[in-house]
Amino acid sequence: MGNFPIDKLVHEVEQRNRLKLILPWLEAHVQSGSQDPAVFNAMAKIYIDSNSNPEAFLKDTNVSKLNLS
Repeated sequence: MGNFPIDKLVHEVEQRNRLKLILPWLEAHVQSGSQDPAVFNAMAKIYIDSNSNPEAFLKDTNVSKLNLS
């Protein structure tokens, strides 16, 4: 999966309006046990932007995993 700051990757991809492209990669991170808030923040952005059942994602995701700043 690599060892680099995910929030920087998300920022660069988001600037190009291509955030949805990395959703499978983000989901793989979650499946592998990632607790990185940047992963969950990116997934929340994708679900909210695409209106893909964001309420369920936010309810199912522990708030401590999100960086709500």
